[in-house]
Amino acid sequence: MRRSVIAIVIAVTPALTVAGPALADSPTYSWTLSTTGSDADFSAVSVVSEQIIWAAGSKGTVLHTVDGGANWQKSTLPDADNLELRDIEATDAQNALALSIGEADKSRILRTTDGGATWTEVFRNTEPAAFYDCMAFLDSQHGLAVSDPVNGKFQVVATADGGASWQLQPTDGMPAANTGEYAFAGSGSCLVTPHTGATGTAMFGTGGSTSRVFRTSDAGAHWSVSDSALRTGETAGVFGLAYRDAEHAVAVGGDFKAPAGTPGTAATSTDGGATWVPATAAPAGSLSAAAFLPGGETLIGVGVSSEVSTDGGASWKGFDAHGFNAIDCSAAGACWAAGSAGQLASLTRS
Repeated sequence: MRRSVIAIVIAVTPALTVAGPALADSPTYSWTLSTTGSDADFSAVSVVSEQIIWAAGSKGTVLHTVDGGANWQKSTLPDADNLELRDIEATDAQNALALSIGEADKSRILRTTDGGATWTEVFRNTEPAAFYDCMAFLDSQHGLAVSDPVNGKFQVVATADGGASWQLQPTDGMPAANTGEYAFAGSGSCLVTPHTGATGTAMFGTGGSTSRVFRTSDAGAHWSVSDSALRTGETAGVFGLAYRDAEHAVAVGGDFKAPAGTPGTAATSTDGGATWVPATAAPAGSLSAAAFLPGGETLIGVGVSSEVSTDGGASWKGFDAHGFNAIDCSAAGACWAAGSAGQLASLTRS
């Protein structure tokens, strides 16, 4: 079994609002669950603004809202029942791309330019050994998607036209993968880029036999790799990454088959991912994703539970026992999390 096919699906109780204890001298954080009308397990969310949010998940399900979650519109993708969507990248209410995972031709990228009314398949993998895990955009036109190793190296496809077409990239500049090393397609954040200030910069995380972070500063032509300081194992490694800026980043993960109380669930970097330092006060359990709130060192992590760090990921404190699979924040600070059984929730600070 390809380990990257396993979703990190966390059950969430169907309360309207869930809140945790306040941290000393910090805001109180809580989740407000939105009524989606879906039972899909959501593994990816893209927050464009306070009003525009897209989410993707099981059974080829894509939802989006243009009114901050008051109403959700469902898209019907081609061959939807056979698609397991694990990443979505949106730029506005009309334009989005969704990544489906799986071996061979189950790995696809689909694009909408009309608010989800229609979808066009813009990439279908033809390499039997490939398995695409996640994608990210460097700017409005340039993006990357990463696959588990093929012939000993991670494989990347790239777009230079906003996702309308994708091309397989040479692997000359990609370091060799270790035997038993792969990426995890559980949150849409195993491959990330900074929001500002570092054209061509991206990084992706791995797990399995080795837990590492690969990074590029030239839009994927060349990559460097370093140890992530996170847990390793068949179901362990880096599940999600987040940039605060081009130099400061966080890696989160753990072991999704032993999620509670395990070490090696978070690490930080202050040199663009070249070196990583384990968190001094780790999350209570594995985290599938994390996102920085704009303009500071505070970030929210989701996974087994919901956690907050106010020092850039060095230390963590739980603020709610409920868990989610994915999180994303807009540039203005609107944050949403995605979870199982159709659950999408907005973050409230008070």
